[in-house]
Amino acid sequence: MFLLLFLFFSNNVEHYNFINKNLVQYGWILYLGITLNHLIRRVIAKDRDAFLILIGVLITVFAAILDTLGARNVFVFPRLVGYSFLFFILSIATILANKFVRLNEEVEELNLGLEKK
Repeated sequence: MFLLLFLFFSNNVEHYNFINKNLVQYGWILYLGITLNHLIRRVIAKDRDAFLILIGVLITVFAAILDTLGARNVFVFPRLVGYSFLFFILSIATILANKFVRLNEEVEELNLGLEKK
């Protein structure tokens, strides 16, 4: 609780940088592992949508790792997450388009079944 109050009322950029480098950047590793585990299981189960999301997530994660290494001064590289997020959005848009097409095909099949009755 004290940490949250301190962060809320502190304006020191060095403290934010310390917390980002030592807590936040390591904290997303667990979340990423759980997400990748779930997506890989769905891909193994032959889920096409999970495969498309996995591609978008991997591109975004690769860019995030490069951005993190750049922020830690391991090497100088322009920020990429903003651009890689486009691929994640495109993978989700592709999934939605595919679901819409599948739904329309199912409606057409149901209409043909109703016309036969």
